[in-house]
Amino acid sequence: MGLLNSNNEKIQVLATLVREFPNSTYIPDALYELGNTYLAKNATEQAKVPYKRIIDQYPTSSVHRRALLQVGLIYFNLNRNTEALDYYKKAVSQYPGTSEARSALAGIRNIYVELNDVDAYLAYAKTLGDFANVTISEQDSLTYIAAENIYMSGNCQSAKEHFRRYIEQFPTGSFILNAHFYKADCHYKLNELHEALISFNFVIDRPKNMFTEQALLSAGEINFRLGNYAAALDNFNKLEIPDAGTHWPNEK
Repeated sequence: MGLLNSNNEKIQVLATLVREFPNSTYIPDALYELGNTYLAKNATEQAKVPYKRIIDQYPTSSVHRRALLQVGLIYFNLNRNTEALDYYKKAVSQYPGTSEARSALAGIRNIYVELNDVDAYLAYAKTLGDFANVTISEQDSLTYIAAENIYMSGNCQSAKEHFRRYIEQFPTGSFILNAHFYKADCHYKLNELHEALISFNFVIDRPKNMFTEQALLSAGEINFRLGNYAAALDNFNKLEIPDAGTHWPNEK
């Protein structure tokens, strides 16, 4: 029935096996396939039932660790992060070093990043020893991504603090330029002009990059508003202007 993509019939056969032969050695595998088939039909609530039965009644089964992972994934997709973490962490603690544990750890990392709580993930990973060793490069990336996610959501009050922490922890990090520019933008939007100017100047002082023009323009406006006219003029003078003979749009 599975090979024929007849999922309803497949479910009926599996359910019959589970009901009529409760002592069969095939029960855990049948339950796992039952859960998978419900998932294929996007029936997540029904899928949880056989998976959880495996977890509760067949802890020594070869599919036990996969059932933990599947339930964790179901809760993650339902945005029920607390429950997802619980099942993912059980998979990691009960089956360390396995492929399922690595997949569960990836799920745990994604949840903590989504929750903007990278520090909690790093603290958890430390408890797992070498299995979950987080490199400096990965810490750099995770910390920045969490800050960027907050910025993209429009929460500048929180984003500026996360970017500040990133800058303090990774002053030569892979995303230091982005962090300064987005931090400056948040300060600017919050009318915290002096703080904004510090990070805009950081961007300006670096080799020409994708943020240079906007940083010069914003720094020029801030300096003008603060009465720093010489600095504002310097900012504006550094902005690119058309070559001689080139006309601005709509210019006659």
